[in-house]
Amino acid sequence: MINRNGNITWGDWIFDYDVTDFEGLALLHGSYKGISIFHKLSLPVIRVEYDFDPQLDFKDQCQPVNDVIKWDQAWVDKGQDYLKLREIRSGTVLEIGFYMVLGAYHLYQCYYVDKGGYIFVRLWSKGLSCPKSHKQHRHHPYWRFHINVDGGGNRINYTNDFFTGFYQTEGIGTIKNDINHHWLIENTHTGNGVFIKPNITDNARADNFSKGDFYIRKYRTIEDRPWWRNERDDIAFTRHDAIDNNTDVVFWYVGHLPHDADEGEDHWHGVGPILQVYLNEA
Repeated sequence: MINRNGNITWGDWIFDYDVTDFEGLALLHGSYKGISIFHKLSLPVIRVEYDFDPQLDFKDQCQPVNDVIKWDQAWVDKGQDYLKLREIRSGTVLEIGFYMVLGAYHLYQCYYVDKGGYIFVRLWSKGLSCPKSHKQHRHHPYWRFHINVDGGGNRINYTNDFFTGFYQTEGIGTIKNDINHHWLIENTHTGNGVFIKPNITDNARADNFSKGDFYIRKYRTIEDRPWWRNERDDIAFTRHDAIDNNTDVVFWYVGHLPHDADEGEDHWHGVGPILQVYLNEA
C-alpha cells in the first residue's frame, strides 16, 4: 500500500496526490512535459437519490444522502490495498485509486493517467443500500477541476455538432445525449489547453434532483472547501461574474450513475469524463 499522500513522476507527468477528508482522492499541482496543467482535480461530493416507491409507506422511503470520500472509510479486507498505484496496459497507463465502503456501497474513485497526455477520471460503484423494492438509485459525483494551463489566464471553449464558441459568464449548463460535445480550457497566450470530454459510457443526464451536467466558475478561495449543501439541495451559486481570456477557471463536471436493483448488489457501474492535454507545438 502506498502512503496517503505523496508525489509521482511518471513518464512526462509530475503531480502530487492526497486522500483528503473532504474531497476524496485529489491530484494536485499537475504538469505534463514541463507545462503546468492543473492545480487540483478532486471529488467533493457524491449525491445519492432514490426513486419514490409507491409500494412503501412514506416513512420507509429511502432519503437522499451526500457521500464524501474520506481516509477513515477505506476498505481493508484480507490485506487488500485500498490506495492503489499500478501500471496497466503494458505500462502505458498509471492507475491511482482509492477503495472505500459507505454502508452497503462499495466505491472506487480513480484516475487512469495515460502517457499520451490523457487522464481518464472514474468513479466505480456497487451495492444496494435500500430495500430491493426501490427499483433504482442514482449516484451523482460532483468533480471539481481547477485547471490552470501555463499557470492560469484561461478561457473555456465549447463545441458541439452545431455550435462553437466560448463562455463569457459563469453558470450551470446541461448537455444532450444525442449531440457530440466537449470543452477546451485554453491558455489563449500560448495555445496550450485541456479538453474535457464525456466518456462514451456517460449517457445519463441531469434530472430534477441533480439539475446540471457542468458548472463554470471563476476560482475563489472560499469555494475551495468541503461540500456545503444539504442532502436535497443541488450545487448553487448566487454570484455569476463575467469571465474572459484571462480568468482562473474552475470546471465542475457532474456525473449521473444509475443502478437498477435488478442488476444485483455486485454489479459494478462506472462514470466519469476524459481529460486530454493539448499542446501547441507549432
